[in-house]
Amino acid sequence: MDLPADSMTFPPCQLCGAAPASCRSHIIPKQFYKRIRGTEKHLFELHVEKGIERRFTQSGIWEQNILCPACDRKLGVFDDYAYEVLPENIEQTSMKHLGQGISVYDLGLIDADKFRKFLVALIWRSARSRHEMFRFMRIGPYEKRFEGVLTGNDPSWLRHVDCVFVYFKPARYDKILLPPFHNKCGSVNVVQFYLPPWKLLIKLDSRPFEVPFAQTALKAGVPTYALMMASFSRGELRMLADLQQKIRRYEIARNTRTRQI
Repeated sequence: MDLPADSMTFPPCQLCGAAPASCRSHIIPKQFYKRIRGTEKHLFELHVEKGIERRFTQSGIWEQNILCPACDRKLGVFDDYAYEVLPENIEQTSMKHLGQGISVYDLGLIDADKFRKFLVALIWRSARSRHEMFRFMRIGPYEKRFEGVLTGNDPSWLRHVDCVFVYFKPARYDKILLPPFHNKCGSVNVVQFYLPPWKLLIKLDSRPFEVPFAQTALKAGVPTYALMMASFSRGELRMLADLQQKIRRYEIARNTRTRQI
């Protein structure tokens, strides 16, 4: 729900620059949060730094002061399309086994430019967010380039936007939403973004994906295939191990303080 613009003072929308940025914009489309939540009443947020803070949310992370309602609805069209492209449950008939434990999933024909605009909106909102979840989402000069695509003032960068698709269903922690972060896909700079059960490797620079990543990248006019994975990468395992260590240290310190009282 958006509050009346005259009930509070909001800065200008960061996209159109005209209307007040009063909209409660979801940084990640709320449809994807609903998949994680499933039948649970709330989502559980765990913020771990020096201490541990637990929060609950029904519809995910949203922020005001970024978009006006009209611009939020404009980007919502691309969010809705991405939700259709990336199904929660896959069809066995669309799976293809390539041998040596490698399988891909046929996503079918994708409106490449429309999906690229979703990727641009997703990264741009995350870069503008102040939420701790998106603390690694500083994208430097790409922010202005992505903004030019979304406003239509300079859509030229859209042709460089690309993505490698991964259907990601690990045996454990399949419902955990890891924070997006910068990574390398071969020699190409990407943002690794999680929309369970999907992991997207979103290209930032102008260089094309190399083989074999190009085989599961976004295609126009022909079917796009996603790589199917059931295990965490070394980087993801390090992230989970760091989280577990911080939780363990926090619990030990808390129990020590309790015994001292």
